[in-house]
Amino acid sequence: MRPSCIRMRIGDNSLYRWALGNGRQTLELDVPGSMSANESDTFVDAALNGVGLAYCLERRVADEIAAGRLEVVLPKWAVAGPPMVMYYPSRRQTLPGLQGVGRRGQLAGCSFNLGPSVLLRVGGVQVVVITNRHQCHEPMFLEMFGIDIAAARTVVVKSRGHFRAAFDEFFAPEQIFSVDAPGLTSPVLSRFDFRRLPRPVVPLDAMTEWTPHIRLLS
Repeated sequence: MRPSCIRMRIGDNSLYRWALGNGRQTLELDVPGSMSANESDTFVDAALNGVGLAYCLERRVADEIAAGRLEVVLPKWAVAGPPMVMYYPSRRQTLPGLQGVGRRGQLAGCSFNLGPSVLLRVGGVQVVVITNRHQCHEPMFLEMFGIDIAAARTVVVKSRGHFRAAFDEFFAPEQIFSVDAPGLTSPVLSRFDFRRLPRPVVPLDAMTEWTPHIRLLS
């Protein structure tokens, strides 16, 4: 009886030749089988369901073997294989910037470059951090990281006002709240300590009348 095997497909979609060895001899076999897959979980599930023989790391199926659900075939021909090695560059590499084309609002149809960027998860909050200075006035700034804006309970963007035209498909005007966070400027002028500003002046002071001072210069 010729056994059926679950064939393994690798990165270029070619079929992997099973490597077998007994210490003195090594063989690479193009095994027969009507099923092929590219994930070890699929190999194991198929073997558990009696589809055929699976080729995988013994450690991956240690629990199944211990429980008697799977059995090792040809143990004397198991190949240890070379050790796994991780390579890394000897010098620091500069990451390419995150680039894209806007789809709404001020950046619609325009290219942008956020520089090296990352999505951080802090507890239940997702934070997008970019390198190049940009106000968040384009949904793509978030969507490029796989964020589903429509599914988010709360979205906080750093933008003075241009974000409204970009995010209007997600939030109605009554759902938008402006927060006066610390920074270089503010729409609330009373927060600044003006030292050379003549007073009274609108809108800092309540004024019911105003008399202009006119000087004639010759």
